[in-house]
Amino acid sequence: MYGRKILFKLSDKEILFLVSLFLITFSKGIGLDSSSGLYLSVTISSFILILLKVTLEKWKIKDIYLIFLIVIIFGISFIINHEEALLFTSIIAIGSKGISLKKIFSVMIISRVLGFIYNFFGTMLGFVENRSILFYRDGQIIVRNDFGFGHPNLLHSSILIIVLLYFFLRYYKISIMDYCVILSINYFFFQFSASRT
Repeated sequence: MYGRKILFKLSDKEILFLVSLFLITFSKGIGLDSSSGLYLSVTISSFILILLKVTLEKWKIKDIYLIFLIVIIFGISFIINHEEALLFTSIIAIGSKGISLKKIFSVMIISRVLGFIYNFFGTMLGFVENRSILFYRDGQIIVRNDFGFGHPNLLHSSILIIVLLYFFLRYYKISIMDYCVILSINYFFFQFSASRT
């Protein structure tokens, strides 16, 4: 339902940004990281789309100075720490100019849910590795599964991100049934991951 409402009201600039956001969040949602060649390709492609969107945007002179300052500060941080998260966040923030949070979060929840479904069914069908971890807890050894997320706690972190996005998008419309479904999903996956995070 959100997709139909959003797709009819997107400008070309919004499409450039939201496609790049979808690609990045889907890649993160299936557990890719900077060590993956596919993730690197997605990141470069997304940056090109965001750069194109930024060049099509109308900016005030003070905004251009602020953007330049942000890129320099986070660029220096990247050179010193070799940590791309701050640089990446600044580029996404700059590219999001003029796009509503509802559209951004709608794209993020769609990509995260699709990534979650991909990992879940991928592990069931055997084309995504489901690593198991033996863990000692409460006087016994338990088996914890990651469903392709790299660690059982990351499985529940992914669920948390989806739930928070859902709460933002539904806000006043959240019902008892929503809570029951969310708790049921959490309980179901807890049986496999035993994550208390």
